[in-house]
Amino acid sequence: MVQYVVCSSFFRKATGLMFRFPKGPFVYYFPFSSPRKIAITMWFVFFPIDVVFVDKKGVIVEKVSLRPFTFYRSSVQAFGFYEVPLGASDHLAVGMKISWKSFFE
Repeated sequence: MVQYVVCSSFFRKATGLMFRFPKGPFVYYFPFSSPRKIAITMWFVFFPIDVVFVDKKGVIVEKVSLRPFTFYRSSVQAFGFYEVPLGASDHLAVGMKISWKSFFE
């Protein structure tokens, strides 16, 4: 069963997957009310993940894979992003419209 989590509060956005060890597939979504370049820290995230940045309509504007204990700043502005297990976004590409279900269909 896929674990879907919306991280909309300041605390959830700040911690995300830190110190968490999901037991199965997961999709964490981080929404923002306005577009911005988004900084992500992988401190205390002990496994690699894929990060998919989306615009207001859910269209992918950037996609990266991140390793534990690294830092990343998006190269484009986005309204939100998804954190998913490494490889879960391999079938997706920039320009595709997605939703939280797109990763494990």
